[in-house]
Amino acid sequence: MKTIEIDALGKKSTREISRKTLVETLDIPFRDLRPIFSISQVATIFARGKGVIMNLGVIKILISHERVWLFNTDSDEVTNLIAPGLVKVLKTKNQSLDFELRVIEFAFNHKLNKMKDSAEQLEKSTIKLLKQVERDYDDRRLEGLLRLRKKLSRFEIILKENEAAALEVLDDDEDLQDLCLTQKFNAEKDHEIDIEEVESILESYTDQIERLSYHLGDLKENIDDTQEIIALKLQNRRNSIIRYDLLATLITALFSLLAVVTGLYGMNIRNNLENSHGVFMIIVGIFVLVFALFSVLVLGYLKRKKIL
Repeated sequence: MKTIEIDALGKKSTREISRKTLVETLDIPFRDLRPIFSISQVATIFARGKGVIMNLGVIKILISHERVWLFNTDSDEVTNLIAPGLVKVLKTKNQSLDFELRVIEFAFNHKLNKMKDSAEQLEKSTIKLLKQVERDYDDRRLEGLLRLRKKLSRFEIILKENEAAALEVLDDDEDLQDLCLTQKFNAEKDHEIDIEEVESILESYTDQIERLSYHLGDLKENIDDTQEIIALKLQNRRNSIIRYDLLATLITALFSLLAVVTGLYGMNIRNNLENSHGVFMIIVGIFVLVFALFSVLVLGYLKRKKIL
């Protein structure tokens, strides 16, 4: 397995190392090395034997009290950003933290910066799309809003997984002590290990993730509110179309009724009234009054029932 190895002085080298060597060197059970060799992106932080295993997505590292091994070396992010950044941190003088805590803090900071960048991009995309939707919510933009909502949900899962991994360690003092490799290596028998620094690092990490989660929740809420407003507008538009359709159907039915009566009186049947202009005007007047009265009654009934 190809790894990037960095010692406590920041000296970097690339080498091939077998799992058996790691197991023997750090006294770690073989199965506990799975997080750094698998393609799984589930966040993992725990101590085993003489080492600390971390899987923060792209960051897959194994830490001892004096050196660190970086895996996933096929990633440009690991070779061009993470490894050089870690070397720079380890070469900095006057460091108050132990070696493994500096590595853990660097890994957390890199992961946080990456998640903050992702959150910023999602925020920009959300604000831009919401403004476009407010002006015109066509099918393409509505589909984009749905895709963006799914991206926010997936990102929320990543945040929760990273927070849960850190909280799991924070909730157990023994787990916190196990992360303090330097103190364990140098400590005398029955010497109490100070977990304040590692606890502070983990708390800072979880606090910042929580802030990102709250901000992400606001973005999702804005999208949900917009979708609800659009749904109400579409529902109102559908109701208007239905009302107009019902009104048009009603008018057509009323005129059809007049057409039936007109057809009856227009038949070639003599009744001695067709030559009287006065009778014609009376019949027309009656039809108009009946039509008007019937229309008023029907429209009044529909309005009372809140159909129109």
